[in-house]
Amino acid sequence: MEKIIIVGISEFAKKVRQLIEQINQKENLWEIEGCLDDNVTTEIVYGEIRVLGKIDKLKEYGPKTCLVCGVENNYEREKIIRRIEKIGKFKFPNLIAPEVKISKEVKIGKGNLIFGESQILGNATIENFAIIDNDCKIYQETLVGSFALIRCGGKIYPKTEVGIAAEVIDGTVVTSSVQTRCSVAGNPARIVKLYGKYSKLLVVGANGHGKAVMELARQTRSYDNIFFLDDNPSLLETSGVLGCSEYAIKHKEEYDVIVAIGNAKIRDKIQTEYEKRGVNVVTMVSPFACVATDAKIDRGCVVMAGSVIQPETSIGRGTIINTCTSVDHENKIGDFVHVAVGAHLAGNVKIGNNTWVGAGAVVSNNIEVSEDIVVGAGAVVIKNLNEIGTYIGVPARKMKV
Repeated sequence: MEKIIIVGISEFAKKVRQLIEQINQKENLWEIEGCLDDNVTTEIVYGEIRVLGKIDKLKEYGPKTCLVCGVENNYEREKIIRRIEKIGKFKFPNLIAPEVKISKEVKIGKGNLIFGESQILGNATIENFAIIDNDCKIYQETLVGSFALIRCGGKIYPKTEVGIAAEVIDGTVVTSSVQTRCSVAGNPARIVKLYGKYSKLLVVGANGHGKAVMELARQTRSYDNIFFLDDNPSLLETSGVLGCSEYAIKHKEEYDVIVAIGNAKIRDKIQTEYEKRGVNVVTMVSPFACVATDAKIDRGCVVMAGSVIQPETSIGRGTIINTCTSVDHENKIGDFVHVAVGAHLAGNVKIGNNTWVGAGAVVSNNIEVSEDIVVGAGAVVIKNLNEIGTYIGVPARKMKV
Protein backbone atom coordinates (compact mmCIF):
# COMPACT_ATOMS: atom_id res chain seq x y z
CA MET A 1 0.00 0.00 0.00
CA GLU A 2 1.10 3.55 -0.71
CA LYS A 3 0.48 6.41 1.72
CA ILE A 4 -1.64 9.35 0.55
CA ILE A 5 -2.45 12.70 2.18
CA ILE A 6 -5.76 14.51 1.68
CA VAL A 7 -5.45 18.30 1.35
CA GLY A 8 -8.60 19.81 2.86
CA ILE A 9 -11.15 18.60 5.37
CA SER A 10 -14.47 19.92 4.04
CA GLU A 11 -17.54 17.78 3.36
CA PHE A 12 -16.12 17.15 -0.10
CA ALA A 13 -12.87 15.88 1.43
CA LYS A 14 -14.97 13.31 3.29
CA LYS A 15 -16.37 12.22 -0.07
CA VAL A 16 -12.80 11.85 -1.37
CA ARG A 17 -12.01 9.64 1.63
CA GLN A 18 -14.99 7.44 0.74
CA LEU A 19 -13.70 7.23 -2.83
CA ILE A 20 -10.35 5.98 -1.57
CA GLU A 21 -12.15 3.37 0.55
CA GLN A 22 -14.13 2.20 -2.51
CA ILE A 23 -10.90 1.82 -4.49
CA ASN A 24 -9.31 -0.15 -1.64
CA GLN A 25 -12.26 -2.56 -1.53
CA LYS A 26 -11.36 -3.73 -5.03
CA GLU A 27 -7.58 -3.40 -4.76
CA ASN A 28 -5.77 -2.43 -1.58
CA LEU A 29 -3.78 0.55 -2.94
CA TRP A 30 -3.93 3.43 -0.49
CA GLU A 31 -3.29 4.12 3.17
CA ILE A 32 -4.55 7.54 4.25
CA GLU A 33 -1.75 9.08 6.31
CA GLY A 34 -3.83 12.07 7.33
CA CYS A 35 -4.99 15.48 6.12
CA LEU A 36 -3.59 18.97 5.79
CA ASP A 37 -5.75 22.04 6.32
CA ASP A 38 -4.98 25.62 7.34
CA ASN A 39 -8.24 26.01 9.27
CA VAL A 40 -8.55 22.80 11.35
CA THR A 41 -7.03 22.56 14.82
CA THR A 42 -8.45 19.26 16.13
CA GLU A 43 -6.01 16.37 16.00
CA ILE A 44 -8.53 13.77 14.81
CA VAL A 45 -11.30 14.40 12.31
CA TYR A 46 -13.87 12.43 10.33
CA GLY A 47 -13.21 8.67 10.23
CA GLU A 48 -10.22 8.87 12.59
CA ILE A 49 -8.14 10.78 10.03
CA ARG A 50 -5.31 12.66 11.71
CA VAL A 51 -4.69 16.34 11.08
CA LEU A 52 -1.03 16.50 10.16
CA GLY A 53 -0.86 20.27 10.17
CA LYS A 54 -1.21 23.20 7.81
CA ILE A 55 -0.43 22.98 4.08
CA ASP A 56 3.05 24.44 4.60
CA LYS A 57 3.97 21.24 6.47
CA LEU A 58 4.52 19.74 3.01
CA LYS A 59 7.97 21.34 3.16
CA GLU A 60 8.88 18.38 5.37
CA TYR A 61 7.82 15.80 2.77
CA GLY A 62 9.70 14.45 -0.23
CA PRO A 63 8.78 14.31 -3.93
CA LYS A 64 7.43 10.75 -3.67
CA THR A 65 4.62 11.88 -1.36
CA CYS A 66 1.16 11.22 -2.83
CA LEU A 67 -1.45 13.97 -2.45
CA VAL A 68 -5.11 14.36 -3.34
CA CYS A 69 -6.85 17.75 -3.24
CA GLY A 70 -10.18 17.42 -1.42
CA VAL A 71 -11.44 20.90 -2.35
CA GLU A 72 -14.49 21.12 -4.61
CA ASN A 73 -14.54 24.84 -5.48
CA ASN A 74 -12.65 25.28 -8.77
CA TYR A 75 -10.90 28.51 -7.90
CA GLU A 76 -9.89 27.38 -4.42
CA ARG A 77 -8.65 24.05 -5.77
CA GLU A 78 -6.51 25.76 -8.40
CA LYS A 79 -5.14 28.23 -5.86
CA ILE A 80 -4.17 25.41 -3.46
CA ILE A 81 -2.49 23.36 -6.20
CA ARG A 82 -0.49 26.38 -7.39
CA ARG A 83 0.61 26.97 -3.82
CA ILE A 84 1.65 23.32 -3.38
CA GLU A 85 3.61 23.44 -6.65
CA LYS A 86 5.65 26.32 -5.21
CA ILE A 87 6.45 24.26 -2.11
CA GLY A 88 7.84 21.31 -4.05
CA LYS A 89 7.24 18.40 -6.41
CA PHE A 90 4.69 15.80 -5.28
CA LYS A 91 2.75 12.93 -6.83
CA PHE A 92 -0.93 13.50 -7.66
CA PRO A 93 -2.50 10.17 -8.66
CA ASN A 94 -5.84 9.93 -10.43
CA LEU A 95 -8.49 8.44 -8.13
CA ILE A 96 -11.17 6.64 -10.12
CA ALA A 97 -14.09 4.72 -8.62
CA PRO A 98 -14.19 1.01 -9.56
CA GLU A 99 -17.63 1.43 -11.18
CA VAL A 100 -16.43 4.05 -13.66
CA LYS A 101 -16.26 2.89 -17.29
CA ILE A 102 -13.35 4.36 -19.28
CA SER A 103 -12.45 3.52 -22.87
CA LYS A 104 -8.84 2.51 -23.55
CA GLU A 105 -8.31 5.53 -25.84
CA VAL A 106 -9.10 8.07 -23.11
CA LYS A 107 -6.19 10.32 -22.07
CA ILE A 108 -6.12 11.33 -18.41
CA GLY A 109 -3.63 13.72 -16.80
CA LYS A 110 -2.95 13.83 -13.05
CA GLY A 111 -4.83 14.61 -9.86
CA ASN A 112 -8.28 13.93 -11.32
CA LEU A 113 -11.19 12.58 -9.24
CA ILE A 114 -13.80 10.48 -11.03
CA PHE A 115 -16.72 9.17 -9.00
CA GLY A 116 -19.03 6.16 -9.30
CA GLU A 117 -20.87 4.99 -12.42
CA SER A 118 -19.62 7.75 -14.68
CA GLN A 119 -18.63 6.89 -18.26
CA ILE A 120 -15.79 8.36 -20.33
CA LEU A 121 -15.92 7.23 -23.94
CA GLY A 122 -13.80 7.19 -27.09
CA ASN A 123 -10.70 9.33 -27.28
CA ALA A 124 -11.81 11.92 -24.72
CA THR A 125 -9.13 13.90 -22.86
CA ILE A 126 -9.27 14.78 -19.16
CA GLU A 127 -6.49 17.24 -18.27
CA ASN A 128 -5.38 17.79 -14.64
CA PHE A 129 -7.15 18.19 -11.29
CA ALA A 130 -10.65 17.93 -12.74
CA ILE A 131 -13.59 16.50 -10.79
CA ILE A 132 -16.15 14.30 -12.53
CA ASP A 133 -18.98 13.48 -10.15
CA ASN A 134 -21.40 10.54 -10.07
CA ASP A 135 -23.36 9.42 -13.14
CA CYS A 136 -21.66 11.75 -15.63
CA LYS A 137 -21.16 10.84 -19.27
CA ILE A 138 -18.21 12.22 -21.24
CA TYR A 139 -18.55 11.35 -24.93
CA GLN A 140 -15.83 10.77 -27.52
CA GLU A 141 -13.53 13.52 -28.82
CA THR A 142 -14.23 15.80 -25.87
CA LEU A 143 -11.79 17.79 -23.75
CA VAL A 144 -12.30 18.47 -20.05
CA GLY A 145 -9.91 21.23 -19.02
CA SER A 146 -7.80 21.39 -15.88
CA PHE A 147 -9.65 22.23 -12.64
CA ALA A 148 -13.04 21.74 -14.31
CA LEU A 149 -15.96 20.42 -12.27
CA ILE A 150 -18.63 18.23 -13.87
CA ARG A 151 -21.37 17.78 -11.26
CA CYS A 152 -23.74 14.82 -10.90
CA GLY A 153 -25.47 13.69 -14.08
CA GLY A 154 -23.60 16.06 -16.39
CA LYS A 155 -23.33 15.07 -20.06
CA ILE A 156 -20.58 16.38 -22.33
CA TYR A 157 -21.46 15.75 -25.98
CA PRO A 158 -18.92 14.72 -28.66
CA LYS A 159 -16.38 17.22 -30.05
CA THR A 160 -16.94 19.81 -27.33
CA GLU A 161 -14.62 21.33 -24.73
CA VAL A 162 -15.15 22.27 -21.10
CA GLY A 163 -12.72 25.10 -20.40
CA ILE A 164 -10.23 25.50 -17.56
CA ALA A 165 -11.92 25.81 -14.15
CA ALA A 166 -15.39 25.71 -15.73
CA GLU A 167 -18.31 24.26 -13.77
CA VAL A 168 -21.06 22.13 -15.28
CA ILE A 169 -23.98 22.15 -12.83
CA ASP A 170 -25.98 19.01 -11.95
CA GLY A 171 -27.80 17.41 -14.88
CA THR A 172 -26.51 19.90 -17.46
CA VAL A 173 -26.18 18.81 -21.09
CA VAL A 174 -23.20 20.41 -22.86
CA THR A 175 -23.78 20.42 -26.62
CA SER A 176 -21.29 23.17 -27.54
CA SER A 177 -17.98 24.18 -25.97
CA VAL A 178 -17.92 25.90 -22.56
CA GLN A 179 -15.50 28.78 -22.02
CA THR A 180 -13.04 28.96 -19.13
CA ARG A 181 -14.00 30.04 -15.61
CA CYS A 182 -17.75 30.04 -15.92
CA SER A 183 -20.71 27.99 -14.68
CA VAL A 184 -23.25 26.49 -17.09
CA ALA A 185 -26.64 24.91 -16.47
CA GLY A 186 -29.63 23.55 -18.38
CA ASN A 187 -30.34 21.48 -21.49
CA PRO A 188 -28.66 22.67 -23.60
CA ALA A 189 -26.07 24.29 -21.33
CA ARG A 190 -26.21 28.06 -20.89
CA ILE A 191 -23.83 30.31 -18.99
CA VAL A 192 -25.14 31.27 -15.55
CA LYS A 193 -22.00 32.80 -14.05
CA LEU A 194 -18.80 34.36 -15.43
CA TYR A 195 -15.50 35.23 -13.77
CA GLY A 196 -16.47 33.39 -10.56
CA LYS A 197 -13.72 32.73 -8.01
CA TYR A 198 -15.39 32.21 -4.66
CA SER A 199 -18.24 30.19 -3.17
CA LYS A 200 -19.78 33.27 -1.49
CA LEU A 201 -21.45 36.25 -3.19
CA LEU A 202 -22.11 39.86 -2.19
CA VAL A 203 -25.03 41.62 -3.91
CA VAL A 204 -24.54 45.40 -3.69
CA GLY A 205 -28.00 46.97 -3.40
CA ALA A 206 -30.73 45.59 -1.15
CA ASN A 207 -33.76 47.17 -2.82
CA GLY A 208 -35.96 45.93 -5.69
CA HIS A 209 -33.38 45.17 -8.38
CA GLY A 210 -31.02 43.76 -5.77
CA LYS A 211 -33.69 41.34 -4.58
CA ALA A 212 -34.20 40.15 -8.16
CA VAL A 213 -30.45 39.62 -8.57
CA MET A 214 -30.34 37.77 -5.24
CA GLU A 215 -33.02 35.37 -6.51
CA LEU A 216 -31.16 34.96 -9.81
CA ALA A 217 -27.99 34.06 -7.89
CA ARG A 218 -29.89 31.41 -5.95
CA GLN A 219 -31.26 29.95 -9.19
CA THR A 220 -27.76 29.51 -10.59
CA ARG A 221 -26.83 27.31 -7.60
CA SER A 222 -23.28 28.64 -7.85
CA TYR A 223 -22.93 29.96 -4.29
CA ASP A 224 -23.07 28.50 -0.80
CA ASN A 225 -23.84 31.86 0.81
CA ILE A 226 -25.25 35.13 -0.59
CA PHE A 227 -25.44 38.44 1.29
CA PHE A 228 -26.50 42.04 0.60
CA LEU A 229 -24.43 45.19 0.93
CA ASP A 230 -26.05 48.63 0.96
CA ASP A 231 -24.93 52.19 1.70
CA ASN A 232 -28.38 53.17 3.03
CA PRO A 233 -27.94 53.52 6.83
CA SER A 234 -31.53 52.37 7.46
CA LEU A 235 -30.76 49.01 5.82
CA LEU A 236 -27.45 48.27 7.54
CA GLU A 237 -29.19 46.60 10.49
CA THR A 238 -31.43 44.52 8.22
CA SER A 239 -31.05 40.76 8.23
CA GLY A 240 -28.84 39.68 5.33
CA VAL A 241 -27.12 43.09 4.92
CA LEU A 242 -23.49 42.65 6.02
CA GLY A 243 -22.41 46.25 5.61
CA CYS A 244 -21.89 49.11 3.19
CA SER A 245 -20.31 48.81 -0.27
CA GLU A 246 -16.81 49.31 1.21
CA TYR A 247 -17.15 45.87 2.85
CA ALA A 248 -16.51 44.20 -0.53
CA ILE A 249 -13.09 45.85 -0.80
CA LYS A 250 -12.06 44.81 2.71
CA HIS A 251 -13.14 41.20 2.03
CA LYS A 252 -12.12 40.87 -1.61
CA GLU A 253 -10.31 37.57 -0.95
CA GLU A 254 -13.54 35.94 0.28
CA TYR A 255 -16.40 36.95 -2.04
CA ASP A 256 -17.51 37.33 -5.60
CA VAL A 257 -19.43 40.60 -6.01
CA ILE A 258 -22.15 41.95 -8.29
CA VAL A 259 -23.47 45.53 -8.26
CA ALA A 260 -27.27 45.40 -8.38
CA ILE A 261 -28.18 49.10 -8.46
CA GLY A 262 -30.57 50.43 -11.09
CA ASN A 263 -29.01 53.89 -11.39
CA ALA A 264 -26.37 53.61 -14.14
CA LYS A 265 -24.02 56.30 -12.86
CA ILE A 266 -23.96 54.88 -9.33
CA ARG A 267 -23.50 51.37 -10.70
CA ASP A 268 -20.62 52.63 -12.86
CA LYS A 269 -18.95 54.45 -9.95
CA ILE A 270 -19.08 51.46 -7.58
CA GLN A 271 -18.12 48.78 -10.10
CA THR A 272 -15.23 50.84 -11.53
CA GLU A 273 -13.85 51.40 -8.03
CA TYR A 274 -14.16 47.68 -7.28
CA GLU A 275 -12.26 46.78 -10.43
CA LYS A 276 -9.47 49.22 -9.55
CA ARG A 277 -9.20 47.70 -6.07
CA GLY A 278 -9.10 44.08 -7.24
CA VAL A 279 -12.59 43.01 -6.20
CA ASN A 280 -13.85 40.05 -8.25
CA VAL A 281 -16.94 41.44 -10.01
CA VAL A 282 -18.97 38.69 -11.69
CA THR A 283 -21.66 38.41 -14.35
CA MET A 284 -24.91 36.57 -13.60
CA VAL A 285 -26.97 34.91 -16.36
CA SER A 286 -30.28 33.23 -15.59
CA PRO A 287 -30.45 29.52 -16.42
CA PHE A 288 -33.79 30.44 -18.03
CA ALA A 289 -32.24 32.90 -20.50
CA CYS A 290 -31.18 31.91 -24.02
CA VAL A 291 -27.72 33.23 -24.90
CA ALA A 292 -25.93 32.51 -28.18
CA THR A 293 -22.67 30.65 -27.73
CA ASP A 294 -20.67 33.40 -29.45
CA ALA A 295 -22.29 36.30 -27.60
CA LYS A 296 -19.78 38.33 -25.56
CA ILE A 297 -20.91 39.54 -22.14
CA ASP A 298 -18.53 41.64 -20.10
CA ARG A 299 -17.96 41.83 -16.35
CA GLY A 300 -20.73 42.83 -13.95
CA CYS A 301 -23.71 42.19 -16.24
CA VAL A 302 -27.08 40.71 -15.27
CA VAL A 303 -29.17 38.71 -17.76
CA MET A 304 -32.61 37.89 -16.37
CA ALA A 305 -35.00 34.99 -17.04
CA GLY A 306 -36.75 34.81 -20.40
CA SER A 307 -34.22 37.00 -22.18
CA VAL A 308 -32.86 36.05 -25.59
CA ILE A 309 -29.44 37.23 -26.81
CA GLN A 310 -28.69 36.30 -30.41
CA PRO A 311 -25.37 35.59 -32.21
CA GLU A 312 -22.48 38.07 -32.59
CA THR A 313 -23.87 40.38 -29.94
CA SER A 314 -21.52 42.13 -27.51
CA ILE A 315 -22.62 43.57 -24.18
CA GLY A 316 -20.45 45.95 -22.16
CA ARG A 317 -19.64 46.15 -18.46
CA GLY A 318 -22.33 46.42 -15.81
CA THR A 319 -25.26 46.20 -18.22
CA ILE A 320 -28.72 44.90 -17.23
CA ILE A 321 -30.65 42.76 -19.71
CA ASN A 322 -33.92 42.50 -17.84
CA THR A 323 -36.74 39.95 -17.81
CA CYS A 324 -38.15 38.78 -21.17
CA THR A 325 -36.13 41.13 -23.36
CA SER A 326 -34.86 40.21 -26.81
CA VAL A 327 -31.52 41.34 -28.20
CA ASP A 328 -31.17 40.29 -31.82
CA HIS A 329 -28.10 39.50 -33.89
CA GLU A 330 -24.98 41.72 -34.07
CA ASN A 331 -26.06 44.20 -31.41
CA LYS A 332 -23.38 46.37 -29.79
CA ILE A 333 -24.53 47.38 -26.31
CA GLY A 334 -22.31 49.68 -24.25
CA ASP A 335 -21.38 49.86 -20.58
CA PHE A 336 -23.95 50.30 -17.79
CA VAL A 337 -26.94 50.16 -20.12
CA HIS A 338 -30.34 49.00 -18.86
CA VAL A 339 -32.58 47.19 -21.33
CA ALA A 340 -35.77 47.07 -19.25
CA VAL A 341 -38.47 44.42 -18.92
CA GLY A 342 -39.98 43.32 -22.23
CA ALA A 343 -37.94 45.65 -24.43
CA HIS A 344 -36.88 44.47 -27.90
CA LEU A 345 -33.76 45.39 -29.86
CA ALA A 346 -33.78 44.35 -33.53
CA GLY A 347 -30.70 43.32 -35.51
CA ASN A 348 -27.51 45.37 -35.70
CA VAL A 349 -28.55 47.92 -33.07
CA LYS A 350 -25.98 50.04 -31.22
CA ILE A 351 -26.71 51.37 -27.73
CA GLY A 352 -24.34 53.86 -26.05
CA ASN A 353 -23.07 53.84 -22.48
CA ASN A 354 -25.43 54.66 -19.59
CA THR A 355 -28.54 54.55 -21.79
CA TRP A 356 -31.89 53.28 -20.50
CA VAL A 357 -34.25 51.45 -22.87
CA GLY A 358 -37.61 51.47 -21.06
CA ALA A 359 -40.06 48.63 -20.47
CA GLY A 360 -41.70 47.40 -23.65
CA ALA A 361 -39.73 49.78 -25.89
CA VAL A 362 -38.71 48.71 -29.40
CA VAL A 363 -35.57 49.76 -31.29
CA SER A 364 -35.71 48.99 -35.01
CA ASN A 365 -32.88 47.33 -36.90
CA ASN A 366 -29.68 49.22 -37.85
CA ILE A 367 -30.43 52.03 -35.37
CA GLU A 368 -27.86 53.81 -33.20
CA VAL A 369 -28.84 55.23 -29.80
CA SER A 370 -26.12 57.42 -28.25
CA GLU A 371 -24.91 57.65 -24.66
CA ASP A 372 -26.95 58.94 -21.68
CA ILE A 373 -30.31 58.68 -23.43
CA VAL A 374 -33.62 57.52 -21.94
CA VAL A 375 -36.00 55.68 -24.26
CA GLY A 376 -39.38 55.80 -22.55
CA ALA A 377 -41.58 52.79 -21.84
CA GLY A 378 -43.37 51.58 -24.96
CA ALA A 379 -41.53 53.94 -27.30
CA VAL A 380 -40.68 52.79 -30.83
CA VAL A 381 -37.33 54.03 -32.15
CA ILE A 382 -37.10 54.08 -35.96
CA LYS A 383 -34.28 56.60 -36.47
CA ASN A 384 -30.93 57.31 -34.83
CA LEU A 385 -31.01 59.14 -31.47
CA ASN A 386 -27.97 61.36 -31.02
CA GLU A 387 -28.98 64.12 -28.58
CA ILE A 388 -29.06 63.49 -24.82
CA GLY A 389 -32.62 63.50 -23.54
CA THR A 390 -35.78 61.42 -23.00
CA TYR A 391 -37.63 60.02 -26.01
CA ILE A 392 -41.24 58.84 -25.90
CA GLY A 393 -44.06 57.85 -28.23
CA VAL A 394 -44.59 56.04 -31.54
CA PRO A 395 -42.40 56.92 -33.32
CA ALA A 396 -40.10 58.10 -30.52
CA ARG A 397 -39.62 61.87 -30.23
CA LYS A 398 -37.58 63.91 -27.78
CA MET A 399 -39.54 65.37 -24.90
CA LYS A 400 -39.52 69.14 -24.65
CA VAL A 401 -38.25 70.53 -21.37
